[in-house]
Amino acid sequence: MNVTSSTDDDLEYILQWLKEQFDDVEGIGFWGNRNLIRRSHEKDRDMWVVREGGNAIAFQIGKYSPDITCVKDTHQGNGYGTALFKAGLERAYSDGVVRLSGDCMPETSLPFWQKMGFRQTAPSGGIGRGIPVEMWLPNSLTLPEGEEALSVEVELFVVPERALYGKAVEPLAIAKPQARFLKGQTRVYLAERFHIPERKEASGDPALRVLVNGEQIYFDKAKYPEAAQLGVQFDPLGNRFLDFLNVPAF
Repeated sequence: MNVTSSTDDDLEYILQWLKEQFDDVEGIGFWGNRNLIRRSHEKDRDMWVVREGGNAIAFQIGKYSPDITCVKDTHQGNGYGTALFKAGLERAYSDGVVRLSGDCMPETSLPFWQKMGFRQTAPSGGIGRGIPVEMWLPNSLTLPEGEEALSVEVELFVVPERALYGKAVEPLAIAKPQARFLKGQTRVYLAERFHIPERKEASGDPALRVLVNGEQIYFDKAKYPEAAQLGVQFDPLGNRFLDFLNVPAF
């Protein structure tokens, strides 16, 4: 099933069937988002389609996360929505994206996105807001091998900001990945990417705590320059992660 960028003809055909299948009594359908859809095609170049018989019968707005995914009523249940999502997922992995997010609208679409691997992160935002969901993309990394590669114990924690001030908190994320470094070097390589959750209003800026062989080498906000020196990186969407640690000499 081929997923490709939209053309002008695709856009006009999609707008036609969106208008035809829109329920103007219940307000159900994406015809009300036609200006966003048109802008995504004409300006953002961020619209993807699946065609059948030369006509676009399914589309997605969003290069990675699906801001809108819709399949023509007469073609639903044939895997078109799944194909669009998987194509976006491939683009995300190819570009090094670590987290996808969105809002399920209509809310009845939540089971589909859960099947795709998303998890609900909060209750419904109410009418017109949808159900917020997210998906962290796992990434297994290659560890150095050979006689010069030595194992080291690493513990990683992300905690709410108030932990920095001695408050008891529950971690937002925790991991003990397999890790190795090369003899004579100070970079520790992780076997799996460690994701650092984004800032939440209730918890403030996320704080990162790092232990190497039981010794704390960092405990402060993940946004600070010192965290970047340690190894915190950003994906194209601004999500933080760790693939390695730059640590003091062993």
